[in-house]
Amino acid sequence: MKKITFFCIIFLALFFTNCARVITKKSVNQDGQIYIEKTTNNRSGNDTPGLDIPALNNFFTSDVPYNWVSYRARMNFTLENSNYNFQIFYVNRIDSIIYVNIHVFGGIELARLVATPEEVIFVNKMNKEYYKGDYKFLSSMLDFPVNFYMVQSLLNGIDFKDFTSNFIQLTQETELQWTDNRRCHMKDNICLNQFLTFNNSLRLQRNHLEMEQPKRIFIIEYKNHTEEEFSFFNNFSIDVPHISLKGTGELRNLKFNTSGPTSIKIPDNFTPINP
Repeated sequence: MKKITFFCIIFLALFFTNCARVITKKSVNQDGQIYIEKTTNNRSGNDTPGLDIPALNNFFTSDVPYNWVSYRARMNFTLENSNYNFQIFYVNRIDSIIYVNIHVFGGIELARLVATPEEVIFVNKMNKEYYKGDYKFLSSMLDFPVNFYMVQSLLNGIDFKDFTSNFIQLTQETELQWTDNRRCHMKDNICLNQFLTFNNSLRLQRNHLEMEQPKRIFIIEYKNHTEEEFSFFNNFSIDVPHISLKGTGELRNLKFNTSGPTSIKIPDNFTPINP
């Protein structure tokens, strides 16, 4: 169990930035509640959201406005009253590959992860172990199912790709809080309840997920957005109640459309991890 929770800390260090975009339309039911109903989710640049709701129009767009994003981040996590401090170097080619290097402040590398839509490779240099396979490994660490696009979405602060979307505005006075009681992936067996909060600048501030099976909660908050090149957060916090884990991170050296390292090597003397 300790090994899994340590891996979970490392993995959650990755878990705070992009959600794949969806195209939506607005409809109103008899009670006056506003629903956001998804009409397509193919990321086609030929489609437009067609929304007059600024918060969702900014969030649910057809394309991520950059092809590459990278940053370094200082991480602080607490698990069962124990503190962990480390840094990560994150590189993401959108919809293609995720690279994460986890290291301590002295520069010693602890672990490295490379993920594509089909495969995860994780090398734990502390224990001389590795994993190469599908997303069962990451799902077992978090104790709820995930795929590549969910990880990418959370690491970039954008919406999930290939999920149904029927969002309801919670109040008539504000457009800043929206919920969907049951979003399901169109292919994978993943369903969840999602609650979104936007700040006054219409940037995503809080993403509250309640997984359907097993019932797990994952909360991530994005803070201090920058508007220099693309809108992006500079700080984040994470809360995973079922494993008593909380964490914060501060981004540095944020770059867009600059390619970065994506390679990973499994040493011959490392032993495989069985999820």
